[in-house]
Amino acid sequence: MDPLTIIVAALAAVGVLLVFVSLVGGSNVNARLERYAAARPVDRSTTPKKDLGERFATSVALANLNRVVERRDWGSNLARELARADVALKPSEFLAIRIAAIVSVPLAMVVLSPLVSVLSSPILWLVGIIIGWWVPKFWLGRRKSGRLKAFNNGL
Repeated sequence: MDPLTIIVAALAAVGVLLVFVSLVGGSNVNARLERYAAARPVDRSTTPKKDLGERFATSVALANLNRVVERRDWGSNLARELARADVALKPSEFLAIRIAAIVSVPLAMVVLSPLVSVLSSPILWLVGIIIGWWVPKFWLGRRKSGRLKAFNNGL
């Protein structure tokens, strides 16, 4: 296996990991602002720890990203498609899933290339990127058609 390929795959994995850690990881900026701007000090030792889902739900960065995405025409169309498929995801969350699929499919090909020599081809990695782009949209279309079929059967 080419060392450059391993380096590129490792950098991509580290990049995805850094994005995930920055979204999940807490920031001390809010704690410092509360300490100086709050009327009374907030005791962090008594507040319960949030799980990952609660952190995503209350993330200011994701809320801002979702607001920006929904203002775009394609974002509002995506929100409509998600609603038609009865999927409880925001457009920004669906885009995050799509980006994760785009990165993970070629990365899986790189990891599996020592076992299956065909997967070491850069052309197949491009095909993997296309598959990663297409699979979430295909899943959304299947959910939408299944909901429509169930609705028609109910009539």
